Amino acid sequence: MAPALQRGLRAALTSSLLVGGGLTASVLMATTVSSAPIYSVIGTIPVGNVPGGVAVDPSSHAVYIANAGSNSVSVVDESGDAANGTVTATIPVGVSPSGVAVDPTTHAVYVANFGSNYGLGSVSVIDESGDVATGTVTATIPLGSNPIGVALDPSTHAVYVTDYYYGGTNSGPGAVSVIDESGDATTGTVTATIGVGNGPEAVAVDLSTHAVYVTNNNSGSVSVIDESGDATSGTVTATVPLSGAFGVTVDPSTHLVYVTSFGLGSVSVIDESGDTTTGTVISVATAGYTPTAVAEDLSTHMLYVGHRFADSASLANSVSVIDESGDSTTGTVVATIGVGTDPEGVAVDPATHTFYVTNSGSGTVSVVSSSGLSLTAGVSNLPSGQATTLTATSPFDVGPTPYAIDIVDATTNQVIADCGTGVTCAASVAQTVHVATTHHYQALIETPRKSPIGRSPSLTAVQATSTPQSVTWNPFAITLAVSTTAPTAGITLTANANFDVGATPWAIDIVDTTTPNSTVLIGCGIGTTCTKTVAKPTSPHTYVAEIAKPNGSQIQAVSAPMTVQVVNGRITSKAADGASFAIASSTIAVDGHTLYGGVGNPKTLADLNPGDCVVAANLKRADGSLLALSVLRQTTCP
Repeated sequence: MAPALQRGLRAALTSSLLVGGGLTASVLMATTVSSAPIYSVIGTIPVGNVPGGVAVDPSSHAVYIANAGSNSVSVVDESGDAANGTVTATIPVGVSPSGVAVDPTTHAVYVANFGSNYGLGSVSVIDESGDVATGTVTATIPLGSNPIGVALDPSTHAVYVTDYYYGGTNSGPGAVSVIDESGDATTGTVTATIGVGNGPEAVAVDLSTHAVYVTNNNSGSVSVIDESGDATSGTVTATVPLSGAFGVTVDPSTHLVYVTSFGLGSVSVIDESGDTTTGTVISVATAGYTPTAVAEDLSTHMLYVGHRFADSASLANSVSVIDESGDSTTGTVVATIGVGTDPEGVAVDPATHTFYVTNSGSGTVSVVSSSGLSLTAGVSNLPSGQATTLTATSPFDVGPTPYAIDIVDATTNQVIADCGTGVTCAASVAQTVHVATTHHYQALIETPRKSPIGRSPSLTAVQATSTPQSVTWNPFAITLAVSTTAPTAGITLTANANFDVGATPWAIDIVDTTTPNSTVLIGCGIGTTCTKTVAKPTSPHTYVAEIAKPNGSQIQAVSAPMTVQVVNGRITSKAADGASFAIASSTIAVDGHTLYGGVGNPKTLADLNPGDCVVAANLKRADGSLLALSVLRQTTCP
């Protein structure tokens, strides 16, 4: 953007060119849709006088601001808490610095110094390859009259700078200077000067096609420069008429060029998806009065448009958000964010989706969060009856607004929490189930606030929605197994539950149902496993595992019964499917329900009849490795 000291002159020139503009605008009224994130200013950082151009290094998260009134560049460290960025350096540059761009590979920063009226300008090169919290001017490259906008092609390292008054008058044609930075990024050489329209303001590069787009503010047009060949030179292949052309940005995935028109109050869309050497204005979106800078979040396809002045209080000193994520040839204004006085430049951090607005009238940078409403669950997979806490987080305090944060059970379509103040809202939820059951929850910001719990949400008044959060409740399940290392010494019973009972009011019990009143042999209040070794049962004993309250009440799950007897030193166990088998080896080791034979075909429980026994010897797996049971033969139980 141009320095504020040029604002009055250029605004007057623009006004004289806008009479009878002739573009047909399809007006899109400012609305808020539920799928859009909610934006809020999370920080305001004082910088130098009359800040204008701004750029973000996406890897270091350093933000560079050109201060036209201080002849300096402020470096703001945003690598930590974006809401509390710190100015780590103020670097002196040329006279009236305006545009700024950063090379994400070399970390060199290029600053267009406007200079005095109709005077010689320059580009300052700042080396940020070392400590990004500081920086050193390594070169000052003289340029034509009054350089103002700057853009960089990171693949060719070509830098494009607009010369606003090239030739020394306000009526003559402007130019774009091409600086070759493919060698030593701390210096640079002007390799070409390309004539464009009158008063070239902003410049942008399509990172895919290498086409360069220049807004000519005084002549009301956009110049298209083909840079797909030799990036050190270039040719103007098209001039697209566009009254009041001011700011520009390009989407390299759709090849759509977005241009703000200062006096028309619009953002025009130029389709470059076909022949990139030409271009056609395909739509015009209302952006509010006096739109200046424009930037795009390339992953969300949201456009951010600054408004320096306004014809209504609602748009004064603000940024409009235009949603281009759907039909990218049109757009809807989804939010208007108040910032500082006279917003001049906008830049987006593509990693954090935070954007930065320079306020030339107040000497500050507004830090705007595009984080949406979120909803999280403490635990998303729970046993039946267990509670979890849902927490909704808003990017702003709803207290001063007419809105409330609501949490909705989308499965039952009921509001389960409503909070009229603060940035968070919480609800505890639990479901008692006999089969696996999932409930879907969502956070809303809606009106009216403080509505009764249990009502249906007012979907027509929803301002924002979170991503749905699912929580699943499962019924308890438990199994019981028997093992031994020496049948004459005793047997070990092991119960396994499908949930850790430690966070629940339940315990795992092993019960001998053969004894009077079903003796609880052991109760375990934590973990998923409970083990008990008992003396060898010389008569049949039936055991079960249960999940219940510690006093044995409110049983939640019961295992299949296991009947065990030790006869002549061998364990006879009646398994859950009714088959009985005896094991003569010192260890029971069953791979699932399969007993693998050392000779002949493998035997399974299905091969056994009630009362049958097997005699085992070697401990092998099916592949011959140790620790699996090898069945030698079937025999009659002793």
